[in-house]
Amino acid sequence: MTVTGLPTGVSRTAVLIAQAREAETARPSGLFKDPLARPLVEAAGRISGVSEAGRRAAEHFVLRTRYFDDRLGEAVRTGLRQVVLLAAGLDTRAYRLDWPAGTRLFEVDLPDLIAFKDRVLAEHDARAPLRAHGRRRRPARRLARLPRLGRVRP
Repeated sequence: MTVTGLPTGVSRTAVLIAQAREAETARPSGLFKDPLARPLVEAAGRISGVSEAGRRAAEHFVLRTRYFDDRLGEAVRTGLRQVVLLAAGLDTRAYRLDWPAGTRLFEVDLPDLIAFKDRVLAEHDARAPLRAHGRRRRPARRLARLPRLGRVRP
């Protein structure tokens, strides 16, 4: 069931960022390759008529993706073995990056979005490298059951 034309739980921002990763993957000299971006965009529904501000934001999304890919790669090369990807959205770092054996990876986002992503990636036989030699966990359902915090007062 959709309310906004997108699958339940999938935000417009998540799709726009996936579209930016898809476009960067198509560039011969792209900063990264994300072959899973296209299936996610196609399943969610491509967003057309993106404004000029949206097109400029896409450049930011691409640079941000490469920046965090590089920083996470550096961190695991120096021995870090636990990674938490907050607001993971439709990102596919768990699938695209080479994670060392023993790495524990947590993707955190809304349960409906995680379920959508898992379903689409399973339909495309995507396999996260961690499934073979580490753990990829989805704590979002447990987090969703925590009581909501009220307004925080100074």
